[in-house]
Amino acid sequence: MNDSVPPGGSPSPLDAWKILRRRRLSFLLPFCLVCPAVLVIGLLLPKQYRASTTILVEPQKVPSDYVKPLVSMPIEQRLNTIRQQVMSRSRLLKVVRELELAPLDLPPLALEELITDMQDKIEVEVKGDSYFQIAYTGYDPRTVMLVTNKIAGLFIEENLRVAERQAKNTAAFISDELKEVQRQLEAQEKRLQEFKQQHIGELPDQEEANLRTLDRLQLQLQHVDQALREAREQAMLLERQLLEEEPFTSVAPAETARQIKADPLLSKLLALRQELTFLRTRYSDEWPRIKQIKQEIAELEPKVAARESDYLEKPVAQTTFENPVYKNLQQNLLATKSRIRRHKQERKQILKEIAFYRQRVENIPKIEQQLLSLSRDYEMTQAKYESLLDKKLEANLSESLETKQKGETFKILDPAQIPLVPYKPKLVQIIAVS
Repeated sequence: MNDSVPPGGSPSPLDAWKILRRRRLSFLLPFCLVCPAVLVIGLLLPKQYRASTTILVEPQKVPSDYVKPLVSMPIEQRLNTIRQQVMSRSRLLKVVRELELAPLDLPPLALEELITDMQDKIEVEVKGDSYFQIAYTGYDPRTVMLVTNKIAGLFIEENLRVAERQAKNTAAFISDELKEVQRQLEAQEKRLQEFKQQHIGELPDQEEANLRTLDRLQLQLQHVDQALREAREQAMLLERQLLEEEPFTSVAPAETARQIKADPLLSKLLALRQELTFLRTRYSDEWPRIKQIKQEIAELEPKVAARESDYLEKPVAQTTFENPVYKNLQQNLLATKSRIRRHKQERKQILKEIAFYRQRVENIPKIEQQLLSLSRDYEMTQAKYESLLDKKLEANLSESLETKQKGETFKILDPAQIPLVPYKPKLVQIIAVS
């Protein structure tokens, strides 16, 4: 009977059974040959043992609200960094020597192969956010346990060393940055002070004082202009009076004797009275010069009255002498011209000061922009300096935390034990695969 499946059809369970029964030797013979052979090979393979230890990542013992941790990278990244250090050739060579995993006279090439084999057999696996597992596979159960615990100890030591080194490096870096920023801050503060000294009087906060000074100078200028006008008018008046008076005059003998014997105060009194009479024809009694003449007359009259008896001397021959009124007008004119010169100088000085303070007020907007730029740079540097001060304090606290081992640490939660059952080969899986 043909055991093939009809074309275009699919084998039924009955067809499969028929095929299996007819071809039983084709199936049983390979099975009987392969399974015992694989089982013998599995039994002859060298037994490998695996030991593991669980390490807990303990958070720092001081609350993070008081001291911020410096190490903030994920545990996988931290373990990669630590693993590179722990599994370096120099570290594993120390492990080999300490645990006597190889004879001292082992050739360098064989020793290198042993270290490479150890690197391949060390496994580091993160199990969660707060713990990870270290495992090692080898042929001797006790050696496997010792190597696993030794590698775990190296991870703990390296973690402390890395944290402490990072804290010290961070503190040193911030300290160097702080010194540099402090130097910049002092230089900017010096520039700011020099700028204020160079532009004293032109600073924005002095604008109101400059404006008040300008108002005061303008008022002084008005007063000086008024006084200058009055002095010029008085000078013109005195010049006209001089044209009307004679420089010399002659009087009767008796009058001549009285004039010669008279005190010079009398001449001045007569000139003042004449000037007062003349001024009253043009100005009111409130005019400053009229008030001044009245005061002078009031002071001279008592003195002249006290010498009235001197004017009664016996007459002498007629003579010609200098007109006291003319002389007095001359003196007054000279004094008035001197006052005019003084007012002009004062006016010139006031105008110079007005121009000076106006220039200050005009310069204030430009100075203000420059001052704002300097102040802004200074404030930014000062804020950076204060921020670095806070960070330096935090870095010092973190460094002290790591030095005293109060920071985040690794702790062996479940140390490695001597494995009792081989990890490899796995006979059940080998037989199943065969």
